[in-house]
Amino acid sequence: MEKMGVCGRIKPRMFRKTWQKIKKRKGVVLLLVLVGLAAGFFILQRGGSAPDYDFTVAERKNLAQEVIVTGSVKPAERVELAFERTGTVSRILTDVGERVRAGELLAQLDTKDAQTEVRNAEVQLEIARVNLEKTQLEYAQFLRGDTLNESLEDGLAILANFYDEYQTLLDDLDSIYFGTSLAGESENNIRYYADYTDKSAVASRLERMYETAETLYQQGFSEYQAAQRGTGEARQKAIQSGYALAVHTADMVKVGRDVIRSFQNEILVDSTVHSKQAAIDEHIASLTTHSATISGYVTDLLAVTTAINSQQDSQENYPLSIASQELTVRQREIDLQEAQDNLARYSIVAPMDAVLAKRDIRVGETVLANSSVLTIISEAEYEVEANVPEADIAKLQRGNSALLTLDAYGHDEVFQTTVTKVDPAEIVIEGVPTYKITLQFTKADPRIHSGMTANINIQSAKKDNVIALPQRALIREDGKKYVRVLRGEAIERVEVETGLQGSDGNIEILSGIEEGDKVIVFLQEGS
Repeated sequence: MEKMGVCGRIKPRMFRKTWQKIKKRKGVVLLLVLVGLAAGFFILQRGGSAPDYDFTVAERKNLAQEVIVTGSVKPAERVELAFERTGTVSRILTDVGERVRAGELLAQLDTKDAQTEVRNAEVQLEIARVNLEKTQLEYAQFLRGDTLNESLEDGLAILANFYDEYQTLLDDLDSIYFGTSLAGESENNIRYYADYTDKSAVASRLERMYETAETLYQQGFSEYQAAQRGTGEARQKAIQSGYALAVHTADMVKVGRDVIRSFQNEILVDSTVHSKQAAIDEHIASLTTHSATISGYVTDLLAVTTAINSQQDSQENYPLSIASQELTVRQREIDLQEAQDNLARYSIVAPMDAVLAKRDIRVGETVLANSSVLTIISEAEYEVEANVPEADIAKLQRGNSALLTLDAYGHDEVFQTTVTKVDPAEIVIEGVPTYKITLQFTKADPRIHSGMTANINIQSAKKDNVIALPQRALIREDGKKYVRVLRGEAIERVEVETGLQGSDGNIEILSGIEEGDKVIVFLQEGS
């Protein structure tokens, strides 16, 4: 056997096998390199793509706020009823021993002030709705072009009279300024006036102003003729040109009249009677008349131009005004609901079918809030007691309806109940503050027995047809709430005001977004 040296010697056959393995590995490596390059190119390409997000469309929904607790069935006890406000008893509608039905009015305090608050809230709501409808109508008229077209028609009517008189006015100015009735053919009138008063530069200025007036007149009259059969844009341009011509002409009349008045003042100082005094007086009188006429057209055309500009500004202002007034209507609706809720607190209503067992009030007596004044005994044999965590107790009040199931009969058998009592004193259970509530069955049922476990779903609040979003769409920062809204391809951060939180994960949006807005609910980090 051939021995190998210190470094070893590879036989030819072994070398060929080794080389084949290397070639195979090179192919694998090359393939991996190509895959890596492709992946890198793909990642680079994606780096400039749109961010990854999910969005939802803001839409109107019915929201219900629910509190879910577990309780147990107990033998029915007496229920003590109290007013939620302090006041004077005005009516008692039942007596001891009488049967009462759920929802029946039992007693009432003097509600004069509370009713006034309700009526005021109703009036304020109606005013807000009328203002909103008025603005919406004005905006609809604006979009149809009614008001703008009316202003444009007014402007064309003014231009018709203006151009009908303007050529005569221009010819008269030509005669007054550039005629030779004062000094003969050697000098026109305006230069005669200007030279006498050492204001020769004014004569040259008036000559330029007159030439400009002729140019503006030809241009403006052509635009007016085109506007009579043109669009709103052509009409607006004609009105602007007519206004510019009127302003220029008014200035030209004033400059000439000021020179002639200076001339008159100087000859008066010199105690001179001019041989052409009649012509000079006629020039002054004509220019005064022309000044009044042109000033009238300037005022009328300015009013039309201002109205047109104001209406065009309204294109941006109307949507903002409508949105603001919609918020006002919503706020007035909330104010009315609060006033109505407050009015209800001046009455005691039977929470269930029952018998009045005790009455501790008389008409005219003053009673304190939350002091027991009536006691009823349920016609049903049983009631339900449950402990509610302090995080949910503020959502509940006497009279809330609730559905419950009993473990003994499964989830298919649903029983209707009403919250009849909310204890103000806390009960600490395993270190957690809770508050005991009592619920009465609305109907007696022989299947109900003491000790049964009840799964209770209390509807604490409900709102229909409100704009709502998933709560996960909200961003909370510094005590404010925001959402991210898709505006075309851009994402805009918008502050919102929220209302009722539904038990389905949605939340009411009072302001900030409109129905149909696309709102981001998930945005990939780093996008």
